[in-house]
Amino acid sequence: MHTRVHPPLPLEPPADFVRQLEEKTLRVCLDDGDTMEEAQGVVEAMKQNELAKREWDIKVWKRDVEGVLHDLYGLRVLGKLGEGGQADLWRLEGGKVAKVLDTEHSIGGFHHKPTYRRYIEKGLALCPNIVRLVGDFAVTRSSRSCIIMEHVEGRGVWELCGSLGEGDVRAVASDLLHALSFLHRRRLAHLDVKPENLIKRRDGSTVLIDLDYMDEDKKGEGARRDMFDTVVTLLRMAGVDHAKASQIAASTPTEEAIRRALLPFAPSTDLVDFIEGLLKGMSAEEALRHPWLTTSPPQAPAAAAAGPTYVPPVYRLPPPPPQRVPIVWPFAPAMMPPLLLPRGHRPFLLPPPPILAR
Repeated sequence: MHTRVHPPLPLEPPADFVRQLEEKTLRVCLDDGDTMEEAQGVVEAMKQNELAKREWDIKVWKRDVEGVLHDLYGLRVLGKLGEGGQADLWRLEGGKVAKVLDTEHSIGGFHHKPTYRRYIEKGLALCPNIVRLVGDFAVTRSSRSCIIMEHVEGRGVWELCGSLGEGDVRAVASDLLHALSFLHRRRLAHLDVKPENLIKRRDGSTVLIDLDYMDEDKKGEGARRDMFDTVVTLLRMAGVDHAKASQIAASTPTEEAIRRALLPFAPSTDLVDFIEGLLKGMSAEEALRHPWLTTSPPQAPAAAAAGPTYVPPVYRLPPPPPQRVPIVWPFAPAMMPPLLLPRGHRPFLLPPPPILAR
């Protein structure tokens, strides 16, 4: 008989669960110094707000999602990675992550997007700078959708803002623009470009994550928004705070204003021209052809040549020719000591004396 590891829970909270929650709330209030009347008032307010029902609903949808992950995908939940504005992130075995969307972003919700379907239809798995999605499913009775994706090992770019040199900023910007160019050519827009949605892998490449707001972009308005957000992201990586970066991107600053905003970061002329081009409407594909990204970073000046260095020749004597060294048996072979001969010499044995031949 097959027993489910995560059997579904009833939709209504059991009486024991409600009683235990009320007792716990009462005990916490008394421990905090409230009187019995005040504690009972808190419990009564909890009943009116149906707090027990909401707490039980959380247990129900978590059990439902965990059961589907185990029974259909063979994946076990290892722990929580975090909670976002629209989803919970669970770490799964096998190097994967489950993104459990809230009801507003799940199927039937107002903000729901068919993210995984678009990911498959548009072939986004072909771009190495876009996070890999593995699958998705929905639990109808819990009104929850879940997206399974790869677990990107690395550091968030938001952690590195202000500590990156221009070469590192160039590398991240190049990978980001490759991802955006891939999306824009397929009439898609990410619509949530920011350092918090960029992860730098251990191999140095950068991955664009969080495709929940990705949408079709027929008129190019989404692409323009992505490029605006790219400017803000670029400035934040260079150490400019978020509010100031947004203010600069929303205006038409001069070259001097851009340099002044980036202080103490000393930008190159190509970087300043690159930012100006983005602010003037440069697309992702055009940005990838800009000299700031196509020209290799300046190298340190090479040391002056000091002329040819004399290397004395190495003389090696030829090995001595092999010699045939006769060995005379002075006594019986059983009493013969070990022979130590120079390497490369081939001994030959003389016949033993007549006394030993008997």
